[in-house]
Amino acid sequence: MENVFKRLQEFNGYDGYKESFEMNYLCIYESIPLREQVELANNLVDEILNMYKSESNEIYLLEDSNSKSLICYFEIFMKKINTLVKEMIIDEKWLYKLTKELIYKSKKVEYVKLGLVLSEKYLNVENLREVVDTFSKSGEYVFYLSNTIKKLEFYNTYLFNLSKKATGSIKVFAIVNMENLDSKINSYLIEDGYKDTKYERLLMNYIISIVDLNEYLEKRDLDKEKINNLARLICNYLLSVEFKYIGNKLELVNRFLPTVVNYGTNFESLYSIFLIAINVLKDENIECNKIEFEKEINDILLSEKWKNIYFEALRDASGKTEDIIKMSEIYDVNLSFDDLLPYLNRDIRDFEVYWHISKKGTTSSRLKLLNFFEETFKIDDLIGKMKDIEKDKLTQEYYDDMLFFIVLKGSKSLYPEGKNISLKGIFGNINEVRK
Repeated sequence: MENVFKRLQEFNGYDGYKESFEMNYLCIYESIPLREQVELANNLVDEILNMYKSESNEIYLLEDSNSKSLICYFEIFMKKINTLVKEMIIDEKWLYKLTKELIYKSKKVEYVKLGLVLSEKYLNVENLREVVDTFSKSGEYVFYLSNTIKKLEFYNTYLFNLSKKATGSIKVFAIVNMENLDSKINSYLIEDGYKDTKYERLLMNYIISIVDLNEYLEKRDLDKEKINNLARLICNYLLSVEFKYIGNKLELVNRFLPTVVNYGTNFESLYSIFLIAINVLKDENIECNKIEFEKEINDILLSEKWKNIYFEALRDASGKTEDIIKMSEIYDVNLSFDDLLPYLNRDIRDFEVYWHISKKGTTSSRLKLLNFFEETFKIDDLIGKMKDIEKDKLTQEYYDDMLFFIVLKGSKSLYPEGKNISLKGIFGNINEVRK
């Protein structure tokens, strides 16, 4: 088996789309309890001490297959190792040798990761750039370089360039570890830094939480496209984070809101005004004349400019369906099947359309949805394979079955048109359909 370093060194490009537990743990999952982190770090330190005392060249660490990944406790582990060096319990030169062995010669993934963690303190400067260049190609290894990479000269520039070249988890790593030092980086983050086919929403949320909105909104070259783009990021952020936890809400209200009202031209800009407004009205910690504020926002939303933008978006299937449906209340529109058909043409499995028409659609709209479903899906695939699966246990595999269930619910009062499909539902694949 080829050693990991050599294999990665020969690899051209960046492998950031492979599922990365390290990225998920640091950016999405909850940390394991501190007590468990300490226990795991102690166990690994004990193994290294035993190796050191035995004066053996054989590496036999991390052999327990049930052990948690090193990413869960590497910070505590390094603090303990550094203390042992300062107390002269472990020879620093021995750790330098071990680190180099683990990084350059190991065939085992976990050994390499340990070497990368140790490289924060125990890797020769002349090897630093080579190691960072090689292991930043992989989303599996790059997160173990989070401290090591900061030993590079101009490390922030390195991360900035890496974020522009890389994708997926490697791009997330670069942006999360990069300092937002100047207007160039600030603008890049807002305009391009979030773009990624896999982690775009995660990057949007992080970026809006750390950028300087005031500085960006003062740019002389700001145009409607840039405002619309910023509105998209802000919409995603406001839908993902509770308003009371947002640190830059004053900038959103005092700087972004008047700017987007004046220069925004698309549905995301419209929806950002709506989201900011409803959150301001609900937030007890924001002191303003809320009656006057609500009146001003209503005047804005009901102006010809923003009404036209809403109905253009509806015709063009712009924006998310659930957002379009939510905004329909502002414009006192009961969205019909025909109104939402562009969204079904965009995605025949658009759950929000099925749900809205089945719950709130007129008889005519529900009948059209029924006809659309029967013409688009093979009903025979959705019946005859009966399984006892509760709703909360259903997976993506049963997505079409759930759409079938929603259509059936909306068709119950459609007689005689809904009779045939209701009879077929008796033999549906899942419990919800058969009820």
